[in-house]
Amino acid sequence: MNIFRKTLLMAACAAFLIVPLQSFGQTTDPFSDVPAQHPFGATIEYLKNNGMVKGYPDGTFAPESSISRAEFITIVVASIDKNPTGENCFKDVQKQWFARFVCSAKNKGLISGYADGNFKPQNNINFAEASAVLARAYNLKPATPANGEPWYKPIVSKLAVSKAIPVTIDYLDKKLSRAESSEMIWRLKTKTKTKPSKTYAALSSELPKISSCAELKEKMEVYQYRRNRGRLYMYKTDMAIAPTGVQAESTAMAEEEGAGDSAGGSDYSSTNIQVEGVDEADVIKNDGEFIYMISTSTVRIIKAVPPTEMTQVAKVELSDKNFTPSEMYVAGNKLVVVGSTYNSGDGEAEESYYGGSRAKVFVLDMTDKSNLKEERSVEFDGYNISSRRIGKLVYLVVNNSPSYRLLGEGDSGQKVVPLYNDSTVGKEEPVCGCSDIRFLPKYNEPNFLVVASINIEDPSAPVQKETVMGSGNTVYSSLESLYVATTQYDAPEAEIFNIWTPPTNGANEKTVFFRFDVKDGNAIYKNQGSVKGHLLNQFSMDESGNYFRVATTIGEVWDSVKPSKNNLFILDRENLNSVVGKVENIAPGEKIYSVRFMGKRAYMVTFKKVDPFFVIDVADPANPKILGALKIPGYSDYLHPYDENHIIGFGKDAVDPKSVEEEWPGRDFDFAWYQGMKIALFDVTDPTNPTMMFKEMIGDRGTDSEVLSNHKALFYDKVRNLFAIPVTVKEIKDKTSADEYTGDKYGTTIFQGAYVYSLDLQNGFQLKGKITNYAADFFAKAGNEYWYEDDLSIKRIVYIKDYLYTVAKAMIKATKLDSMEEAKALPVELDPQQP
Repeated sequence: MNIFRKTLLMAACAAFLIVPLQSFGQTTDPFSDVPAQHPFGATIEYLKNNGMVKGYPDGTFAPESSISRAEFITIVVASIDKNPTGENCFKDVQKQWFARFVCSAKNKGLISGYADGNFKPQNNINFAEASAVLARAYNLKPATPANGEPWYKPIVSKLAVSKAIPVTIDYLDKKLSRAESSEMIWRLKTKTKTKPSKTYAALSSELPKISSCAELKEKMEVYQYRRNRGRLYMYKTDMAIAPTGVQAESTAMAEEEGAGDSAGGSDYSSTNIQVEGVDEADVIKNDGEFIYMISTSTVRIIKAVPPTEMTQVAKVELSDKNFTPSEMYVAGNKLVVVGSTYNSGDGEAEESYYGGSRAKVFVLDMTDKSNLKEERSVEFDGYNISSRRIGKLVYLVVNNSPSYRLLGEGDSGQKVVPLYNDSTVGKEEPVCGCSDIRFLPKYNEPNFLVVASINIEDPSAPVQKETVMGSGNTVYSSLESLYVATTQYDAPEAEIFNIWTPPTNGANEKTVFFRFDVKDGNAIYKNQGSVKGHLLNQFSMDESGNYFRVATTIGEVWDSVKPSKNNLFILDRENLNSVVGKVENIAPGEKIYSVRFMGKRAYMVTFKKVDPFFVIDVADPANPKILGALKIPGYSDYLHPYDENHIIGFGKDAVDPKSVEEEWPGRDFDFAWYQGMKIALFDVTDPTNPTMMFKEMIGDRGTDSEVLSNHKALFYDKVRNLFAIPVTVKEIKDKTSADEYTGDKYGTTIFQGAYVYSLDLQNGFQLKGKITNYAADFFAKAGNEYWYEDDLSIKRIVYIKDYLYTVAKAMIKATKLDSMEEAKALPVELDPQQP
């Protein structure tokens, strides 16, 4: 088969890397961009000293730049023939510098041209195509492909036997760099088999595993070089890149309406969660008798019943004095505290990118509240992204960025694998072996993503762990699957130099998902996939039956050339690269502000000037469609189900700029000023015609609530038609009329505390009362000096047996629900903050 009849990656051929034979060997000076520590430095120097390459006139080699067909063929032929001859062998290969090499390759049967008589020397070459040329040049004699087998499988397999595939090559259609091409030729030329090499199975796998510690070490060394020096030696070509044609082989819990209800109708509330049965950690928990709170750097236990005798019964003292709690779970008589610690000794953990930071989990027995017992602690190098609890198992998701300084001459790649310590084991160990680590081709990152499951009821049960080279920033979990998502940029610089580059009009951004099976109690990696765009938050994801549903935004709203757009994708859960159905180009020029999947429907809010509230039918995975939309001023940051036909939106109001245009003439004012907080009840009984039944406005510009960024801050009880939010209210004192108000002014704080509402379909929102920890004249005296919340600011509201408990770092207050009268305020003595 003619390898060059395959579609190739396109790029311009830059200044000549290979020089005519008569000038070979004239210089052995090192290349200025190939230092001794370059992973392929010795290889490149070998080719240079043996007259196969020289470099650019400026003394550089551009090792990370992609290589053209002409350049690659020139090096290959130079490695096997000291005196190649020929010219005019293709329409586009006449008497150029590379003509004798290309024509010699044609005469030797290494290549043939396209049907139109061209060779296309300036096009790039990818790994699979280059492998065919090398197999012929070095007489590897690959077998004939079996029926249904890809043409390149026997060829790549032969190269693998020869240990000729550098570990930096992760997928079959990868554009080869000049350094990688040199390495492959050097290995075949010298018959070196001591360096780690890829296999066909690894290259064709969706998420392959590292084969050895030697491979891991070499990968890390390449990452180190590319991070440190990659910015200095960018491409010597500026042509666009087109996709290649080489093809590599390659019960779930549907969210119930009202799943986030805080145990509505029971004697006490629980954390507002996304999926019923999947608990989420928070700074406040309660069990109907005790309130558990994180105050500064300490976990405290408050006996809340009876409210008039509320008192602190325990201040949790943990064995690790460097530990800082961030969130927790309460499950029966178990208290699970999630936080961070750091290595203060001289151990290798100090060499991590995060300075020895570690994610840590404590499991405590609370049978005796006055005498808590540590049953287990587990810690991991890195930092905690998020966690979930399903029954007796806590799933912890950790990112780790190791330091390259851990790798020295003669060291094993095992040294960079994150460490963990389980107190029941009693020793520090790597989270896994080198060959247990998976990596994502095309998006190699010098980081590790660890998903661990910890049995909180059985301290002797081993911690189960899965490790992937990569990172994550958003976590979603159903009862069967846990998804970790991260946004990546499919740009040359991001791939080759492993440096962050901003999205190019959204065209190069995608979200990658790793799915872990959790239905049997352990986090087991299953598959990965990706979609275009970036996520807003965990509510952008949802699993329903055998399908995974995702909402993304592509691009940015400020880009007037290629405006942002929004999409909803439905993927096959077992094959996350298979898009079953989709709705694209929703609300061009706007971005997603909130999403909620509820069974057979999805609700999406986008915004730039107005709030389009979209109702989307997702009942048929292959044919999702927008049923209706409502456009109103403002937007909703968080959507919460009321019932199957009504949904509550928490967000902000908005107004047009008005007279601001007169102040800055000629500027684009296609936007709106956000204002005070708005709570809306949407009626979707007729999904083709959604309406806003009721709305409640709170304050002016600057008014804010943690509910808008953290759903856990909402207390909601559907049975009692009751909800409460923490809120900081600002009002503009000098606003005389709506006509004169331009919309850009911020208000002055007049209140911080909790607003308590009743809600029903007849009366809408009814403010039941306000609760605050501040004196009546505090804000009047403070004025604009109160610009941030302090230790008296209410963060959470919980319900226990007809009382609301408002919780701040320095105070808990019990309020009788029916009368809104204070029962007791309990000051909390704060620990001094560490300097």
